[in-house]
Amino acid sequence: MRASSSARQHGKDYIAPGLAAGLGLLPSILAVEQGGYGATTWMAAAVLLALVALALVWGRALSYSGSAGPLGRAPLAGLALLGLFVLWNFLSTSWAVDKAAAFQEATRTLFYGLLLLLSFALARSARTRRAFLVAFVLGAAGIGYSTVAKMAILLLKQS
Repeated sequence: MRASSSARQHGKDYIAPGLAAGLGLLPSILAVEQGGYGATTWMAAAVLLALVALALVWGRALSYSGSAGPLGRAPLAGLALLGLFVLWNFLSTSWAVDKAAAFQEATRTLFYGLLLLLSFALARSARTRRAFLVAFVLGAAGIGYSTVAKMAILLLKQS
């Protein structure tokens, strides 16, 4: 019985770093898609973030031994202020001239809030911070390599 519990705990040790790595790749994915400005791009990313949040809650990914204590006052204050801003954005749709555009911007602000919340939640241990950083750097390097390769191909075609 203990072996099963130990194996389950060992599996949980990789959930949060894996989610952090996925979160670290998100900026690179959005950068390739016109900076994530288009609604179809960032809404797909928002669905992905919602699934990550569900995985964190459902799997209790932060309950493994490497997690730190609760968030400090500054991150909680920032999240609370951003939450109020999100609420204000949604309220503003009631008097907006273009309600659809106002709602889209309110949902984009909610996306930013969810991204910030997940970043704070996943950055509570050194292991998840490393996974995030490695994925972020690899994603950025991949975009840089891709851009240089495209430029080289264009230059070769011109000559």
